[in-house]
Amino acid sequence: MPFSLSGMKSGLVEFETEELKGRLLCNGSQHGICSLARKERPIEAANPDWCLFNLYRWLSRDRYHGMPRQTPFSWEASAQQICLRWEPYPEHQATTIATYRLYEPNAVELDIRVVPHAAYLEYELFLSGYLTSGWVPEVIIKPTMHAQDSFPSALIPQANEFLRGCYLYYPQHQAGVRRLFDGRWQRGGYPTHWATGRFFARALVNYRHLSSGQCCLALAKQADCFAIGSSYVTDDPQDSVAAHRAMYFSLFGQDTLPGFPLITRLRLYLLASSDEKMRERLYADFQAQEWRG
Repeated sequence: MPFSLSGMKSGLVEFETEELKGRLLCNGSQHGICSLARKERPIEAANPDWCLFNLYRWLSRDRYHGMPRQTPFSWEASAQQICLRWEPYPEHQATTIATYRLYEPNAVELDIRVVPHAAYLEYELFLSGYLTSGWVPEVIIKPTMHAQDSFPSALIPQANEFLRGCYLYYPQHQAGVRRLFDGRWQRGGYPTHWATGRFFARALVNYRHLSSGQCCLALAKQADCFAIGSSYVTDDPQDSVAAHRAMYFSLFGQDTLPGFPLITRLRLYLLASSDEKMRERLYADFQAQEWRG
């Protein structure tokens, strides 16, 4: 079953794949996957208030251009896809189009197309996702220049006194570190305190459900993603960073020219289980998939 259009009047669209059931919020002011669970042994993954695959911020060097999640948009729907469109306005001279599609049997895809109408330096679209309680983050990081290991490794980030109270940022390279601290995150609504240290090896964030072993695996095109982010794990129920159970993707990062679009694709799996071999296979298949938006 593809997208059901019966709820379009209220802006809440139900969908099914062979293995999943969910709901997509697109009411003209709020958007994202607000419910996602497997049909067999259903455990809710999506935080209904903040959603998965939610376009969060428009940024560029030392500039904040606004929040898609707080900016009105229009939408078009069919049984095959839901397309959201943000028009340019004075603070953000670009058209943004986000298209959600189902990917059988157990994933949702998001295509993003930004058409600039102005020149911006190191332009960024920042994508977010938030999960319910019981899910634990995992990222794949590179060894440092001082480490003896030479292969990427999985990291479940744990709170400590250095990290506590900060969101965790894993750039792909030094340019990503520079963008983090160029002033863009100290401007506009909700300035954010980040902690960074390790570079990512895979443009993915995986959340594993502790009791069931289910995995919510988000993949980005590595060529289009200059950083990922996450919360950390702690036993402190009052820790607001950990309670967000967040996944973040910093997309694009290049200078823009009017009329030259930026395009990318992301994919969100909800799996009954996952091991390293399966994760690597899904990631490699996704990266190799040829696509022109």
